[in-house]
Amino acid sequence: MSEVLFKCRFPLDIGRARNIQGWMSDLELIWLAYQAYNATSICEVGSWRGRSTRALADNTKGTVVAIDTWEGSANELQQDVILQDKNPDWLLNEFLENMKDKTNLRFYRMHSQEAALIFPHEEFDFVFLDGSHEYKDIKNDIIMYKPLVKPGGILAGHDYRQPWDGVIQAVDELLPTATNPVDDIWSIRVRK
Repeated sequence: MSEVLFKCRFPLDIGRARNIQGWMSDLELIWLAYQAYNATSICEVGSWRGRSTRALADNTKGTVVAIDTWEGSANELQQDVILQDKNPDWLLNEFLENMKDKTNLRFYRMHSQEAALIFPHEEFDFVFLDGSHEYKDIKNDIIMYKPLVKPGGILAGHDYRQPWDGVIQAVDELLPTATNPVDDIWSIRVRK
């Protein structure tokens, strides 16, 4: 129902994103698509197979920067089962296959804190954090990526729920005015 309402008001496309395995709900994909529609420079930390990346890239007139190791995270549910007996590049290859027709995508295969050093301050209209869910990692991601958001831009992330205590703790500590706009997404408009 919400998707129909959004489509009536905005030309959003989450069709291809919905066909990629991942943990984003349809409402979360719609929310991401809306943010992308209003942004021209987007950074996503943690892309997995590209479900959320696809929603972003399909709905922006600008560029999406995807940052991931494509090795999975030690704290991910069922990761050992999903990646068992797979080639070390399997996950990256899945991502690239899911994004093969996108010309507005740049990707960096590295850890998020290492990648943050590449970009100048106030580079992005929208930054979405969905990498490691460990407290120290998400805390460092917030600290390092917040300065990369343009004034008035949005810093957001995923998995603001149980069992991701580290995400909840880091967001509550560092961004006490963050909102929970839909499902498991947290968000804050960056003021400088």
